[in-house]
Amino acid sequence: MYSRCCGSVYAAKMFHEMFEKKTETWYVMMRCLVSNGYGDEAISFFTRFKREGNKLDGEIFKEIFSAYALTGDVKKGLIQFEAMQKDYGIKPSIMFTKMLATSGHLDEALSFIEKMPVEPSVDVWETLINFSRVHGDVELGDRCAELVEKLDDTRLDKVSSAGLVANVNYKYNRTKDIDTSRPETDMIYEMLESLQLQMLEMGYVPSTREWRNERVEKENKQEWTFGYKEEVAVVKKLLDSRPRSSVTVISNFRICQDSHDALKLMSEITGRQLIKRDSKKFHQFGKGICSCKLVS
Repeated sequence: MYSRCCGSVYAAKMFHEMFEKKTETWYVMMRCLVSNGYGDEAISFFTRFKREGNKLDGEIFKEIFSAYALTGDVKKGLIQFEAMQKDYGIKPSIMFTKMLATSGHLDEALSFIEKMPVEPSVDVWETLINFSRVHGDVELGDRCAELVEKLDDTRLDKVSSAGLVANVNYKYNRTKDIDTSRPETDMIYEMLESLQLQMLEMGYVPSTREWRNERVEKENKQEWTFGYKEEVAVVKKLLDSRPRSSVTVISNFRICQDSHDALKLMSEITGRQLIKRDSKKFHQFGKGICSCKLVS
């Protein structure tokens, strides 16, 4: 429960107080740490897990690959990957692909997929689609989408819901359906505009590389990148909360590059901790940095 509510400190306290720890408990604790941005701590748990003589399996390697993806230490991840196969006889998992792609090693991830002894599943190609979007490699994303369509055309809509196509449509629509009729709207947008001006002075450049909708191409892209629901929701929370307190915003869509950059700067300007829970994980912004290294 704590791991789902950004309560990794409480989860760790409960873990340490347990007299007997099942293997599944270790998995949950490592997953909790990774989802809250504590990659180094998750790696320490993995080391302790081995030191205490626990049996390593595919599930624990999934968690350690996620941890190395978070810290960006691909070299150590590769060492664990080799050990997983040679020492434990465990077949490669999709998490290794995620580790490479997360760290921006898209070419290596593609090479790894193409060299798989078995034909890659649709899930593998979906993973590469999503990280191609994150890192701005639209060409690779489109190529993977074509492969998904050939393997199972019924899955393409599901891919799009988390990948390139729907993300673009979502960006186009998400400023259009913001409710501007509420009394506090003017105050929210005044504060948002003030923050945006300060962000621009700090060197913030709104990203437009993911815009591929013809309706948007004809307009001023930079204007569209301001006023995202994430930023609006954060500003509303800031206005409604006590000074210096942290604020939390939850959504069911993965945060985009531009909003991620914007929230980092907003945390620095306001001096507040901004917690964003998207469809994948918690992002804890504070003093201009984020606990998450998956999107930078």
